[in-house]
Amino acid sequence: ENNPYVDEIILFDKSKIYRLKANWQFFKSLRSKKFDLIVDLYCGTRTALQTFFSGAKYRLGYKHKRGLINLAYNLTVTPENVNRHTVIHQLQLVEDLGIIPSNKDLYISISENSREQKDILLKKLNIYNEPFIIIHPGASSPYKIWYNSGWARIADILKSEYHFNILFTGSKKEKSLIDDIQKLTLEKHFNLAGQTDLHTLSALLECSKLYIGSDNGIMHLAAALQKPIIAIFGASDPIRWAPWNTLYYIVSADVECSPCRYRTCNNNHKCMKLISPMQVMENIDLCLAKSKE
Repeated sequence: ENNPYVDEIILFDKSKIYRLKANWQFFKSLRSKKFDLIVDLYCGTRTALQTFFSGAKYRLGYKHKRGLINLAYNLTVTPENVNRHTVIHQLQLVEDLGIIPSNKDLYISISENSREQKDILLKKLNIYNEPFIIIHPGASSPYKIWYNSGWARIADILKSEYHFNILFTGSKKEKSLIDDIQKLTLEKHFNLAGQTDLHTLSALLECSKLYIGSDNGIMHLAAALQKPIIAIFGASDPIRWAPWNTLYYIVSADVECSPCRYRTCNNNHKCMKLISPMQVMENIDLCLAKSKE
């Protein structure tokens, strides 16, 4: 929303993904747009079906090892290298159409209303014009989440020794996670889970001193705003999912099984549990010093 490069956003309710009627209605809405070209950046089973039934004259996607998915496309591209950053991977699709981007930075638009809402929130917290750091501990998958006592420890150090206010952010569902983290803290911090939409959160990120979080969507939002980032990676592959075109430090453990793509772990989540708060703090020091240069 509010992006001058986007004319329309068409939403599909994922809670209805297995309902035939809902899917058919969505396909009909796509066909009514009479698109000339659809570029499927995800190239999974669901998006391939949506692409196939869109009615677009040209349907572009990556050539897939599962042959049936390839039937969705009448234009296919063979990936040059799958072991690369996702931004480069996605851009290859449009580059093969002859569209060469002059700027590969991520972009997000922040409205003045969002900045006003941010100011109202900071004044309500009584920290307007005071420096703050955003910590976003949640993630879409449990295996991406660092342990609670680690978050609590770095938050306390940043407050007591570095004199930063700490804003914990998250969705409504992540409020209990942050509540549990705050039960382990000694300092006063702020739990904003469920209190900000993406627009207001973007405005908060814009004026934060540092973003600290797991491999999650908000990390990429911070990268789009070119904020300094500390990213805690366990099973995620930093080659593919590191913050893009911004100052960042990735904190990870040196374990033989990482990165991996499994949603269950037979190794007791060593990739996360072996990351210590002091290891994170060392990277925070480096990042803060570098951001001042």
